[in-house]
Amino acid sequence: MITLVVTSQSSGAGKTAVCAGIASRLQNQGKKVGYLRPVIGAPPTGGDAYFMKDILSLEEPLESLCPAFTNESMFDRDMKAAFDAVAVGKDVMIVESASASIAKSLEARILNISTYTEYTTRNNQLPVSVTGGFESINGDALINKVPLSRMEAVRAAVKLNSPFVSVIHEDRALMTFTIAELARAIDGEILNDADKTDLLAENFMLGAMTIDSGVPYFHLMNNKVAIVRADRPDMQSAALQTSTRAIIVAGTAELEPLVQGRAQSKQIPFIRTRLDCAAVAGRIEDTLVKTRFHQKSKLPRLMEILQHGFDDIALHHVMGM
Repeated sequence: MITLVVTSQSSGAGKTAVCAGIASRLQNQGKKVGYLRPVIGAPPTGGDAYFMKDILSLEEPLESLCPAFTNESMFDRDMKAAFDAVAVGKDVMIVESASASIAKSLEARILNISTYTEYTTRNNQLPVSVTGGFESINGDALINKVPLSRMEAVRAAVKLNSPFVSVIHEDRALMTFTIAELARAIDGEILNDADKTDLLAENFMLGAMTIDSGVPYFHLMNNKVAIVRADRPDMQSAALQTSTRAIIVAGTAELEPLVQGRAQSKQIPFIRTRLDCAAVAGRIEDTLVKTRFHQKSKLPRLMEILQHGFDDIALHHVMGM
C-alpha cells in the first residue's frame, strides 16, 4: 500500500482540493483509495472529511475518517491505530494533515503545498521542505494558486530545483460558492428556479449607475451574478439579456413583475435581499475569504487543472509508483 501525506504550513493552501483531485484520479485508474484527516482538538464541522467521504464513496463512518485526539500525546499514541482501521483493503491512503511529522510513523511520502503568495514572500525561494530529518522519506512540493500571468515565470524559477515541484494555476471557479450558498450569505430569498441554484457563482458584477443601456456593460462578463438595485428594473432587464447565472435584487423597492416574469422564462434565479448593493458586496467578499473546496460541482474543473499542472508523470513520481 502507498501512503501520501498532503500537508502545508498554512490554512487555505488547497490541501483538500489537491487530495480530492489526486484521490479521484487514482480511483479512475482502478485503485482503491482511502482518506484520513486526523486532528488535535474538536473535529472541524461540516468539512473536508465529509466531502471526501462523499466523492470517494467511502464506507467508513465520518468519525473514523476524521478522528479527533484530545492532545498531542494521545495523537502520537493512537493515530497509527486510527490510520490502520481505515486503511484495510486500500491500495492508496491519502492523509491530509497540517503537519508532515506523521509521515515517519506511517512510512509515507509527503506532498507539501505552498501558495503563490507564500512562495513570493520567501524571496522567490522554493517552499521550505517539512520533511525534517526523515532521510528515507520522499518530500515533494506543489505551488498552488499561481496567477495565470505568473505561471511561466514560476515554472522557469523552479524548473532546476529539488524537491520535485508542480505548479498549479489559480482558478476563480474553485474559490467561489454556489448560488444557494450566496443567497444564504446575503439573507436573500430565491424567488424562482431554485433548482438552478446549485450552479457556481463564478463572477460578480454590480449594476452600473448609468442612464444608458446596461446591455454592453453586462456583456463584459459571462456566467455572472448581477447585483442590481431593486429600483432599477431597466438594469435587471439588461442583465437578463446577457450570460447571467442569477440576479441579486438589492433594496426595499417594489419589484417589477414583468422583469420577474422574464427571469422565470429564462430560468435565471431572482434573489431578493433587503440589503443594499454595498452591503451585498461586503457579504460576498467575506464569504469568498471563508470559502472552501466542498462542492462536488468543482471537481471536474479541478481535475482539468491538475491534469495540466500535475500530470500523470508528476502524480506517479509523487506517489512513488
